[in-house]
Amino acid sequence: MTLRPPAARATALVLALLATVLIMRPALAGAQASADARASADGQPSTGARTSAGERASTDAQAPANARMSEVPTRLFALDFGRRLIGVQFTTIHLFPLHDESGDFRTHYDAERALALNANLAWRLGRRRLGGYLGFGIGYSRIDKPMTVQLDARVPHPYILSFPREFETFITGLTRREMSVDVQGQYWRALTDRLLLRGFAGPTVFFARQDAVTHIGTGDVMPFFDQAFLTAHRVAVAKARKWGYNIGADVTWLLNDRVGLGGGIRYSRASVTSHDIPRTPVPFALGGPNLAGGLRLRF
Repeated sequence: MTLRPPAARATALVLALLATVLIMRPALAGAQASADARASADGQPSTGARTSAGERASTDAQAPANARMSEVPTRLFALDFGRRLIGVQFTTIHLFPLHDESGDFRTHYDAERALALNANLAWRLGRRRLGGYLGFGIGYSRIDKPMTVQLDARVPHPYILSFPREFETFITGLTRREMSVDVQGQYWRALTDRLLLRGFAGPTVFFARQDAVTHIGTGDVMPFFDQAFLTAHRVAVAKARKWGYNIGADVTWLLNDRVGLGGGIRYSRASVTSHDIPRTPVPFALGGPNLAGGLRLRF
């Protein structure tokens, strides 16, 4: 499965945003230090006090990272709404006996790009390392996708051997659900007193279910029986559980001491084939690139 162009564009956009933030970081730190120096100087009437305030501002400018570390959250909760940037396609083939012959039908499933709900709770751990902090996170993601299935069938003729009638139709009302739980090792880096960058990676356990068409009923167009059509179908549920992995990055902008906004990109992946339905193996390609944004709560 290949990454579609929109996914590549979204990834490039996130990387460009991170690069812009890194480039602007020195200017933001200098501007913050200058503002602190002016505010301290205006608040004290004596020359000695103004000199002391200037020295403190100079110290802050020389070590902006230490000043910002006190602003790094201890815990951070993220609630995001996003979109999986690639679809999932697969086909199943079924044989059935009819009129002393064998007919068949193929069902084509296409779970296109789907909306996703993501939640993540993270903790900052230990002391500052490599210019930032290590962290630990637990994440949850869910995708529910209604599906329309294309069905192609070949139905044996009731009177003429080896003369199947073919038809194509569509079946609606099927669903696909994916849920995943992430365990993440994280790295936190405060770029300013409001801007926090996080990178993460770790294992993921996926839980998935897929509606699949297992049987069909057909009728004949009389009086020549030269055409067949779908009269009924039966649906069963295939389930799967599989361990995989996740990796990604997240940016948080704090609006105040408690609330912020953020967004990021996360890639996860696992593959498994379910054999819950007899004679109907259902392949699951789980995860994929997920671009999301939403609310951040610091506490």
